[in-house]
Amino acid sequence: MGDRGETANGRTGESVGEAAVAVTPNVGLRSTSQVIRELRPIKFTFAICYLLFAIPARSVNPKPALTLLFSLALLCCPTVSFAQEPVQTPEEPIRVGVFIISTFSVDPSKGSYTVLFYLWATGPLANPDPLSSIQFPRAVTSTVLAENHEIRGNNRWVLKAYRCEMLNEWDLHSYPFDEHTLSLVFRINPPENKRFTIDLDTADSGIAQKKIEGGWQIAGFQLFKYNLSYQSSFGAPADGQRSTEWIVASFKMNRLPWVLFFRLMSGAYVSVLVALLGCLLKTVHPPVFSGRISMQTACLLAAVVNQREVGSAIGARSFYSLPDTLHVLCYLCILTALLISIRSRKFNDDGQALKAMRWEKRLSLIVLVIFILANFACAWWIIEPNAPPDLAQIVEMGR
Repeated sequence: MGDRGETANGRTGESVGEAAVAVTPNVGLRSTSQVIRELRPIKFTFAICYLLFAIPARSVNPKPALTLLFSLALLCCPTVSFAQEPVQTPEEPIRVGVFIISTFSVDPSKGSYTVLFYLWATGPLANPDPLSSIQFPRAVTSTVLAENHEIRGNNRWVLKAYRCEMLNEWDLHSYPFDEHTLSLVFRINPPENKRFTIDLDTADSGIAQKKIEGGWQIAGFQLFKYNLSYQSSFGAPADGQRSTEWIVASFKMNRLPWVLFFRLMSGAYVSVLVALLGCLLKTVHPPVFSGRISMQTACLLAAVVNQREVGSAIGARSFYSLPDTLHVLCYLCILTALLISIRSRKFNDDGQALKAMRWEKRLSLIVLVIFILANFACAWWIIEPNAPPDLAQIVEMGR
């Protein structure tokens, strides 16, 4: 019997040693509580082996021993399984849609516009309001005008009407031939200890307007999701970058430009035409020459005053727009007309009146052709479709 105990103890020692060798390499990679949970079945196994082999067989009733063994197995196995498999909450689907009713108060000089839209979400009954945690990163003001809650089957339908004043980066280099992509960007945060997936209701989403007051035209509505990944985990224990999912409702907006263009540039173009027509006046008599110089100087001042209207329409800016560039061409053309008048007076003083007349007509026509071609070249160089907005900048707070 002593030999049997030594044999049992030897086997037990071997089993404990093997278990220790199997567990030791993972201690550095797992927490202390996990190691204790893994060693718990080994302790029970050691106790069972001691009861079965270390105690004499005659003094032990096999039925209580088997009952004890079965009870320990029931207590041990569920503990290990639940400790190794953490419970994950299932993802709940939410269907989201957007319909833009009106866009107004478009003010590129202030960099803002106001939009009125409906936003709805359909989700499970467990979530009372999926839109309660919505975020609009570029909204200066956000007002809920109305809301409606209904239960449809096993889902809850929430509809809200918003009026938001949004910020936007307006690229006015091509003004008034500019076009812009306005993006209504928002995010729905899941409730605490819950996860959900977002499906977009693109069939019912859209935009009602086709034109906006102020000479704007709307086209090209899109609704899509955008994943933004930051180059940081923000100190979270999870590995890798932290990404957030945003919903974007975008549409293109361009001007009806021609009426506005001729209203802005007609004064400058008339000044250029009058200055070049003044080159046809003879400079033989000094009073005529003086009147011609005064008229061309007045044309230059008229072009300068006309450019101020462009500034009042666009607002303060640190770049040259298309009308600014065209006004510079007008200044150069009028200055060239002044130089032609001065040179013509020099020919008349030298007694070459006929040569002065021919030279003025020929050179004035050349300047007019060059001016027209330069206008088309500047328009072709400056007017270009605006690039889509950088959504990564739009969704960042404070941009």
